[in-house]
Amino acid sequence: MKSIAALLFLAAPAFAEAPCGPTDQVFQKLAVEYGEEIVVTGTVQDTRMAVWANQETQTWTATMTRGDLTCIQAAGVGFAAILPKPNL
Repeated sequence: MKSIAALLFLAAPAFAEAPCGPTDQVFQKLAVEYGEEIVVTGTVQDTRMAVWANQETQTWTATMTRGDLTCIQAAGVGFAAILPKPNL
């Protein structure tokens, strides 16, 4: 499994309790080493949540970013995009 995930507290209750690092370094590691890209993103107050995924390997990582600090909240395997049903 990912070396990032080795430090992971799954479903960490607080932002600061999760493994964190400078945003540019965390993003580069997810993109370059794991081939993941952001597939879902949203903002809650001053925190940006993102789900990164690699469609081929089906790995995924959930991150939370506040300012220049990004924390990994969860990571795993078996990613699958669930698309909404079209309106008929």
